[in-house]
Amino acid sequence: MITGCTKQKPSVVTIDVAKNGIEVPKGLWGIFYEEINRAGDGGLWPEMIYNMGFEEKNIPPTSYIENGEVVAPKKPSYLFGRISNFIFYGFSPTNVTEGWTLENKGNSKSGMEVVSDNPLNKANPHSLFLKIDANDGSVNLINEGFKGISLVKGEKYDFQFYLRADKSYKGKVVASLVGNTGSAVYSQEYDVNNSGTWTNYKSVITSNVTDNAVKLVLQFKSTGKVWIDYVSLLPETTFKGHGLRQDIAQTLADLKPSFIRWPGGCVVEGFTMENRVNWKESIGDRMSRPGQFDLWGYHNTYNFGYHDYLQFCEDIGAAGMFVVNAGLSCSVRNGDYYEMDQMKGIVQDILDAIEYAIGDVNTKWGAERAKNGHPAPFPLKYIEIGNENFGPKYGERYNMIYAACKAKFPQITYINNNGLSNNLPEYFDADKIEMIDPHYYVAPETFFNTVHLYDTVPRSNYKVYIGEYAVNSNVGSGTLEGALAESAFMFGIEHNSDLVKIASYAPLLENVNWRHWPTNLIRFKNDSVFGRSSYYVQKMFNENRPDVTLQSALDLSTTVETISGKVGFTANSMGSNSNISVKDFTVSKGSSAKYSSQFPADTVKWEKTGSWKIIENAYSTGIPVDVVRTGGLYIPGNIRGSENQSRFKMGGGTLTLEDMVFDDCTISANLKRDSSFNGFSIRFGIADDKNYFTLSINNPRMRRPGMPPGLFGNQDMNQPVKYTASVEHVVNGTTLRLGNIGSSFDLNIGTWHSIMVSVSGKMISCTIDGVNFGELEYKGLQKQYAVAGYDNANREVIVKVVNGENTPFSTEINLTNVAKVEPVGQIITLTSASNKDDNSFAEPKKVAPVTSEFNGFSNSFKMEFRPSSFTILRIKASK
Repeated sequence: MITGCTKQKPSVVTIDVAKNGIEVPKGLWGIFYEEINRAGDGGLWPEMIYNMGFEEKNIPPTSYIENGEVVAPKKPSYLFGRISNFIFYGFSPTNVTEGWTLENKGNSKSGMEVVSDNPLNKANPHSLFLKIDANDGSVNLINEGFKGISLVKGEKYDFQFYLRADKSYKGKVVASLVGNTGSAVYSQEYDVNNSGTWTNYKSVITSNVTDNAVKLVLQFKSTGKVWIDYVSLLPETTFKGHGLRQDIAQTLADLKPSFIRWPGGCVVEGFTMENRVNWKESIGDRMSRPGQFDLWGYHNTYNFGYHDYLQFCEDIGAAGMFVVNAGLSCSVRNGDYYEMDQMKGIVQDILDAIEYAIGDVNTKWGAERAKNGHPAPFPLKYIEIGNENFGPKYGERYNMIYAACKAKFPQITYINNNGLSNNLPEYFDADKIEMIDPHYYVAPETFFNTVHLYDTVPRSNYKVYIGEYAVNSNVGSGTLEGALAESAFMFGIEHNSDLVKIASYAPLLENVNWRHWPTNLIRFKNDSVFGRSSYYVQKMFNENRPDVTLQSALDLSTTVETISGKVGFTANSMGSNSNISVKDFTVSKGSSAKYSSQFPADTVKWEKTGSWKIIENAYSTGIPVDVVRTGGLYIPGNIRGSENQSRFKMGGGTLTLEDMVFDDCTISANLKRDSSFNGFSIRFGIADDKNYFTLSINNPRMRRPGMPPGLFGNQDMNQPVKYTASVEHVVNGTTLRLGNIGSSFDLNIGTWHSIMVSVSGKMISCTIDGVNFGELEYKGLQKQYAVAGYDNANREVIVKVVNGENTPFSTEINLTNVAKVEPVGQIITLTSASNKDDNSFAEPKKVAPVTSEFNGFSNSFKMEFRPSSFTILRIKASK
């Protein structure tokens, strides 16, 4: 626990208006689309019929069904070198008629099944077969869309379906849209061609009601055999006339993103190589697009395909970023890959994709673009090679793809998946790295703690794209609290945008009836859409981007006096034969010993978790405990494979000295490890099991470098292990790294090593085997930040302030080296009554920015910022 934390006087923000920092790129903030959470059909692509082509339960061609589960082919993982035996749990391949209900009224008798004989289109081979044996009343085929079909009064809709009937069917078919009252809001009778050939039936419907609980009913008037396929209902009014749902597309356009990343995300890799997104199958006639079993567990129709994506980029003035498969499937799923002699097709596919977007109409794929209605080039600017790939196999394939693409299309910027780490791995050709892509899915405290992450990152030949970031934890996710933490992190991005050139929040869209990820920027259902708290943070940053940063400093009047709490230790050991022993645990203050362990006599004083036992007067990890490991990534509960959520044996746990609280003190212990040792921590300042400090002895192989500060670094598993000591602060269960102490060192097997940590006020120091490793200062978790920039066109100083505390933030703001300050300006504030608040369909702008005029700006003025708020000041000032 921390005691003695006081505010003495208002904090001071000093801004030197004459001291320009860096130029902030106009293209800094973008968005990231992935087919996740049913973002496409029923969402951005406004198809209203669910399972329109009866392809919903298709699985990738190399996968198979075993014991009712989808099983991946048994191929070695590129990351682990062994077969992962990946199984897509929780997917039911049997409900192939999902979304459709067959209703027999009266004494009617009929049945339905999905079949693949005599297909309407080979790309989508399945259709629904109805065998109607008796029709005494009616036989109705019903589709309720994506949790209801939504119609708006006066709007027009294009309705069509294909039907094939044999000579046994001698009646008509009635198509009706039935409202929530049970009455038909539209009805159309069709004569049926019973020659056994596919026939297209279509109508334009003008709705006479506004109703979001409509269902489609196809009523069959005869006995006989019929086949149905490609049932579609689309609004005629779409975003800029290019097919996208107007309200969702406009919500995205309102962000004014500088680029759009597509198609993902994990879907780029696929859970197997054959499951990856295929852009060539996503262009042209929609009925000829085969779609794909989406990695997130449903059918992706490809209705929002490559051409549609590029058109949307053009429509909202955004650059395109196309993410391509690098010959590797998802590492935490099956992890299979193409050998280098198979990569020629992958490389050519990427070259073709770029040519389709920007090639001359005289080229093969440029001509195909023109054929699809767009002779002019699309605004493709970036190619990202792979998604969340790493390791030597990725390096080899990346180098190959980069060389081929850069030679033919040098104007494109190419992005590497490497995370933020001290040095790029040697398996990358250094001259082939233009930009890297670390990802951040973290707790709010982590973002507040990493605002200055990029301040000290060396500037080199490559730039940074933060491709995915969001508060994605059980605490703060999708709330004002999370949004404020993200805004603090974005301060750091903006003020390091000489290095971090572009960034995009992820994921983007969520149909509230199909959620696969804990937090998403925008939520929607069949008739409405709203931006969450984080959406408005993104919008505020884009609308208030300065041209240059200004030199600014925040002097926080906060004093942390002591660190106080219980003490103990933790063994972070993974492996079935792990064994860590600890003895001679002492706590002293000055020359006075406050506690000295007497194992086994005083074990009653220790509270333990995990399995421990006394061996030769030392506490040792005992019988391992069976746990589930997720590999540090968010993996939905319905997806599991041997490497992403496998059963491992974990020994160790925690030991806490009960009924004794210490502040300034020295804690020491002797430690002995075996070959499977993977970490040990001395705990101090323990308030409870989710709030404490640690001095940790780390095995760097147990965490990917930069996680945090960046996802997916690189480890050479063949090199000898060198251990490091670091100090960490655990806040509400989130581990915040305060810094390393000293350099790396050896920790020999079977040898007793002495470890000592001393706490004196805010200073924490460490000694290992008699060697003093130095000290660091604990400055507390900062949740209040201020930065500034200058808007040249409007001649305004833009001050951004985040207050993540639940108390007001009193400041004095001083503008120095400024010629003139106008008293009247703007204040834009994002806040709410509670930091747990968020927007909803009932209150879509509960957490939304409010702009007000302020008369009181000057060279020096006082301002109090509201609790849990993100505020932007726009001050007219001449340099």
